[in-house]
Amino acid sequence: MPLELRALMSALENASNLELLQLRTAIAHLLENPKRILAIRQRLNTGMPVEFWSLRDRSMRRGRIAQFKPDQVLIHQDGGGYAWVEYAALVVDDLQAAPAPPPRPTLTREDFHTGDTVGFEGRDLIEHIGTIVRMNQKTATVACKEGEWRVSYSLLHRIVEI
Repeated sequence: MPLELRALMSALENASNLELLQLRTAIAHLLENPKRILAIRQRLNTGMPVEFWSLRDRSMRRGRIAQFKPDQVLIHQDGGGYAWVEYAALVVDDLQAAPAPPPRPTLTREDFHTGDTVGFEGRDLIEHIGTIVRMNQKTATVACKEGEWRVSYSLLHRIVEI
């Protein structure tokens, strides 16, 4: 069912300010849903060309992905300059899925010791690095700069210090 923007805009003209605020909050909640963001992010790679909606110019722009944050992506624009863009502003329908990384060997409790330096990707999709301070049956307690995390052994990977 295609969205008829003119009909929607005319219907919204009659809405109260409170109703418009509630609608804006509901839309923001949907756009910030981690499942939606993850579904988009899994199809992206650094250096990948993308098309995106620029809120500043109110037009479609092109560029290449430079960096990821949990809720935004940094785009190096074709005309020069950089822009932080929400994942929802990216056109991903035409993108092919990123190639699946080779499977990592599943590590178990026996592969780690207290004091090992390890890394893991948190729920916020940010890589965390820390030291194992305690080992339980199913999880290790990892002390990072941000605090302590309880992490399943299968989510950990070794960090080699040079």
